[in-house]
Amino acid sequence: MPAPRLLPDNDVLVNLRRQGWTYADIAAQYGVSTSAVYLRLRNANATAERPSYKAMIPWTVKRAHTYAFPVQMLRLLARKEKGETLSPVRERMLTKWLREIEGANVVVAYDPECPPNPASPISGGFYYAPRADSDGKSIVRPPSVDSRKR
Repeated sequence: MPAPRLLPDNDVLVNLRRQGWTYADIAAQYGVSTSAVYLRLRNANATAERPSYKAMIPWTVKRAHTYAFPVQMLRLLARKEKGETLSPVRERMLTKWLREIEGANVVVAYDPECPPNPASPISGGFYYAPRADSDGKSIVRPPSVDSRKR
């Protein structure tokens, strides 16, 4: 005999999401995990597509480095360039960071083997490299350019 179904039909789940319920809200209501709710909605093609930041973040970033400050700022910049409205706090953070990058005349570079440096505000693979002519107007240095050998 199959286990009883804890989640309602997909239409009910989709309707709850449209009403603003989070996966956690739905999971708590029906006594299941948030993963169960997400998987059911994904299988029903009712989840939002995950954004791609590949144009702004050209590296394959290690999981341990995904929340480094530069990559967070690059994600915000990508969202802004796609037309998303950022919160005032995030907008100020991004503006300040971009001014600092420009003022220091550097680009963001990434080396997945770069060990974290607790004394550095940007540790875990990311570092700021002096801007070179080959960088053009970009604020990132693509992975094909080994800036450490310059």
